Amino acid sequence: MIPDRSFDLPSLRAMDADVRVALDELNLNTSALETLRPLAGRIVLDGGVLRIQDIQATTAGGSVTGSTGLDSTAKPPRWDTDLKLRGVDVAGWLKAARKDNADVNARSSKAKLARERESARDGKGPVTAYITGELQAEFKLRGQGNSTAQLLSTLDGSARAVVRNGTLSHLIVEALGIDVAQALGVFVSGDNSLPLNCAVVAMDARQGVLTPSVAVLDTRDSTVALSGTIDLKNELLNLRSETKPKDFSFATLRSPLLLTGSFSSPEVGVA
Repeated sequence: MIPDRSFDLPSLRAMDADVRVALDELNLNTSALETLRPLAGRIVLDGGVLRIQDIQATTAGGSVTGSTGLDSTAKPPRWDTDLKLRGVDVAGWLKAARKDNADVNARSSKAKLARERESARDGKGPVTAYITGELQAEFKLRGQGNSTAQLLSTLDGSARAVVRNGTLSHLIVEALGIDVAQALGVFVSGDNSLPLNCAVVAMDARQGVLTPSVAVLDTRDSTVALSGTIDLKNELLNLRSETKPKDFSFATLRSPLLLTGSFSSPEVGVA
C-alpha cells in the first residue's frame, strides 16, 4: 500500500534556488486530514540538497512548525523531518474523527473549537466526534532511499503525541473492552463521550519498525494500553490492546485484542 515510485532526483540537481513561500491554503491531498491555512516557509535547493525550512502553518486552532529535507547527493538519498504540532484540535483537523453531525473543521475559530471540546466533556448535546482534544506532537524522523517505501522501510527516530482536554466515544471504549452489556445499552440509549484523563503515545522507529514505548488511553471507565509493532518495510501489523475496565460487568471480556496481518488486510482477534 505504500508508494514505491522512484523520486525524480536528477531534477533536484538541475538548478539552485532560495524561495520564500506564502500560501493561503495547502491541500495535503488526503481525505484523512484538513488543509493548512495559511502556510509560510522557505525552500532552499543547493547542489541537489533540498530543504523546506522555517515552516509556519495553522490549522484547527493550532500551529505546525519545523523543517524537512532530502539530500539527493547521498548514496542512498537521505530524508529527515523535524515537525511540531501545538494546540491542534483533533476533531477539527482529523476528518475521520468527526461524525456527520459535526459542526467544526479546520477553519473553525479557536474559541469555537474550545467550546465544542468543553461541551463534549460536559456531556451536553449529541456526540459529534469519536475523539476530541487538543493535540501536542513532535516528529523527529529520518530515512534513506529513492522512494517513499524505501524511506519508510529504513525509518529511524521518534514520534510523541499528547491529547489534552479530550473525550473518547463510549462506543470505542466499550468496543476495545468487548463489554457487550454496556455496548448494547449504548446502542439503545445513544452514544456519549467519556472525558479522557490521559492520552499519550510515544513511538520509536528503528529500521522501519515502529514500537510504542508508551501508548495509553485512560478514561473514567477504562484504561487501554497498546503494545507491539508496526512494520513499515513489510507492511505488517502486530499490535496488542489490553483494556482494564474500572467498572464491573459480567459480560466484559478481559482477554487482550490483537490487530495483526497486512496493512491491506488487517485482522482483529482475541488473544
